[in-house]
Amino acid sequence: MKPVWKGNIALGSIEIAVNLVSAVSTRNLALTLLHQPCASKIKHKRVCPLHGDVPANEIIKAYFYEQDKYIPLDGHDFASIELGTQKSICLSKFVDIEAIEPIYFNKTYYCIPDGHIAAEKYALLRNALKRKRKIGIAQITYNRKESIVALWQRKRAIALSTLHYENEILPLSGFEVLQTSAPRSRTQFDEIDKLIEIAIDRFNPRQFRDQFFIQLMELIRQKIDSSKHEKFSQAKAESMDSIKSVGSKKQRTVVNARKSMAKVAEPELADTGSV
Repeated sequence: MKPVWKGNIALGSIEIAVNLVSAVSTRNLALTLLHQPCASKIKHKRVCPLHGDVPANEIIKAYFYEQDKYIPLDGHDFASIELGTQKSICLSKFVDIEAIEPIYFNKTYYCIPDGHIAAEKYALLRNALKRKRKIGIAQITYNRKESIVALWQRKRAIALSTLHYENEILPLSGFEVLQTSAPRSRTQFDEIDKLIEIAIDRFNPRQFRDQFFIQLMELIRQKIDSSKHEKFSQAKAESMDSIKSVGSKKQRTVVNARKSMAKVAEPELADTGSV
């Protein structure tokens, strides 16, 4: 797996060379957009309202700061910002596992030791995090953003989760309905406590399945096997392209013929006009 970041974990005088790789792969059903009459794939073009289609080498990034005003930024601008967190994860704090609210967690990666020498120090840190039941806190610059990160032990690995900043968490102040107090009925209080107690269990992700995905794939398989449903193919699109090509050739032939006829007619009109 290709690393998304390379650097080291630093704790005091200890440095551990690591590669950061994705720990999660979100499974989404990939659907293709087609033009229904001909089954051709829809193409998304980058269009300028003044000049039409724009090639990739003419597209730049810019920061909008005022009405109709932008500051262009290129690779040199981003490269000019140098931070220690671009190549080093300096562990500055260790907190209890329960200290971070789940809402702060964003994306998770695996820190993989870069070589056998790094692996020994890596194992020491991993085991210490497990033994102490702590999460290491640091910052990392990746993908043009400096993020807070939490390092925690997961099985034989050290996982790294990026955390949201405080100002990225949306406030609850706009929801007045949340100010409603719970009923004071002892019966209702006991009932909800019992319902929770009955359902207390260990979290086992293998018990859960994306039933929407499963049923949608079954529906797709049924459509593939059935003769009642229309099936689009690239051959149909290519056939339509051939028809369009023949049509365009015929159109060009007619246009060229008209031009030729016009050229032949022009001298006669000139002669007629000169009489």
